[in-house]
Amino acid sequence: MTTEHDLPFVNTSDLNQYLYCPRRLYYLMFYHTQGLNFVLADGRSKHAHQSRRGQWYREMYLRSNSLHLHGKIDLLEGKTRLTPVERKHGTSFFDNDEVQLAAYCMLLEDYLGEPVRMGYIYLFGTNERYAITITDWHRDKVLQTVEAIRSMSLDKIPDFAANASKCEKCSTVQYCLPEETRMLEGEGTNDGGPPGSAKKSMSKGRTGRTKSTESTESADSTKGEEEHEQSQ
Repeated sequence: MTTEHDLPFVNTSDLNQYLYCPRRLYYLMFYHTQGLNFVLADGRSKHAHQSRRGQWYREMYLRSNSLHLHGKIDLLEGKTRLTPVERKHGTSFFDNDEVQLAAYCMLLEDYLGEPVRMGYIYLFGTNERYAITITDWHRDKVLQTVEAIRSMSLDKIPDFAANASKCEKCSTVQYCLPEETRMLEGEGTNDGGPPGSAKKSMSKGRTGRTKSTESTESADSTKGEEEHEQSQ
């Protein structure tokens, strides 16, 4: 069990976890309660399967002292201009996924010393990619979330997610015990809580999200590899 957690560096994936549910990240950080549910296992297997194909796949681990961030970018595209690609299990993506992608872009531009204004999100479930323009909103959200995570402490448990449906497939639910806690507090199960911060990507969102079909030559070849991969 972790007793002190003033993190010098925050992992990029933790930004996604925190924005999905701060309480979930609390249990992952302080009690190491990462379970392996079907969604996690299936997503990991697909990442591993993809990583064995083609010359386009390259991993890059980056760390930034100024951002207090570190993380591994699964895929980078381009010969002269590198563009991060974040791959997601499922058929849609959310604001927290965009923030994680923005964190990769910020790490990369800190490393390169030049702006990185765009990244891609690829969805395994639909075999589609979306170009995400990194805006000031994304950058501010990354910095705010990093500070929020670094200020987390063992003696302060975050509230439950406002949207109770998030708990259904959460790998920390057996430790968090949301339904049991609500019942003890006299709140019931509250199945229909208000939506949380995450929104489906197909809504208007924060950016000019565009389905990627021709961004660069390497982008086309990558999608071709991904389509071939899923057809097998």
